[in-house]
Amino acid sequence: MRAFRLAWTLSAAMLFVTSAQAMEIQKFDKMALQDRNDYTTALIVGVQKVLIEKGRSDLATQDQKLFTETLDGEDISLGLIEFESNLDLARALPMHREL
Repeated sequence: MRAFRLAWTLSAAMLFVTSAQAMEIQKFDKMALQDRNDYTTALIVGVQKVLIEKGRSDLATQDQKLFTETLDGEDISLGLIEFESNLDLARALPMHREL
């Protein structure tokens, strides 16, 4: 449960961060797969950097583990699974639907 909460918190932070790196989900969805992967990696690394700068290297380490280690039988990490799930939830919000 703790890993889920951390993944949700980090996903939310990456989705709704108000920095130059933030992007609308529709624009993200239009990107080529490799570009989306590169962008997601940049967000993860950015969150880790901010955590370290804020003196929370413990959370940066947890974040790295969450987004790099996979569960048995899974191809992607729990963090990326939760990130994709949170993206799907955000896409379903009325403000993200195409008119």
